[in-house]
Amino acid sequence: MTTMNRSPCSCPQQASRCHFLPLPTVPHRGQLAGCRTAAIDKQASYPYNSGDDRKQKATIEHIFSPDAAEPVASSTGRIQAPWSVGWQMSERNIMWDDELKLRLIKRVASQELKITEAELEERIQQLTNLLPDLANRLVNFPAMRVAQLAANTDKVAARLLRLRQIFPKANASAMVGNRLSLLLDDDLDQTEAAADRLRALLPQLLIDRFVEAFPTVLDVEDFERALQVC
Repeated sequence: MTTMNRSPCSCPQQASRCHFLPLPTVPHRGQLAGCRTAAIDKQASYPYNSGDDRKQKATIEHIFSPDAAEPVASSTGRIQAPWSVGWQMSERNIMWDDELKLRLIKRVASQELKITEAELEERIQQLTNLLPDLANRLVNFPAMRVAQLAANTDKVAARLLRLRQIFPKANASAMVGNRLSLLLDDDLDQTEAAADRLRALLPQLLIDRFVEAFPTVLDVEDFERALQVC
């Protein structure tokens, strides 16, 4: 506790009514240390793992776990995403599973297209109806690629139909999963010409299945050079 000393007042104007002024006494260092300790004890604490039984670290698993003592999971029971947390957290404590990755990809893609996440989900559902193998591969695609896919589902459907005409015995869904540019960027006339060239080079192979598993062979010039080296 701070104590107050009194000393005579030297101001002539107030001499008649002010005889003493309070002077604060500086607390001892021990008192300051005790105050600091008390203030720290009053701060909201979180578990921290110090390597013994006294404390436990607040990891990403603890914070996002629905079973945590003070759960932060949403009302739907889904684990909250790291970007929705209002406090700072070390990146090394974040466990990025596929669910969180996919949710972040969808958020970025929806922002890129300037649509709601619900609208993006609807478009992705249309895509996965066309391409069942795509659902498990979305987590590996860059968000901008997902946005390109969802931007024009009718165009994607038309390109998919063309690919099935070029490679009638291939699983087109698996093939575009291995080479997404077939749905987005590749010139399909050149793709068809490359398929014809491969059939001429390797008549003993079922080219449709070969391209499905190894779509990079559609870069026929590189493939031919590789054959010559072999």
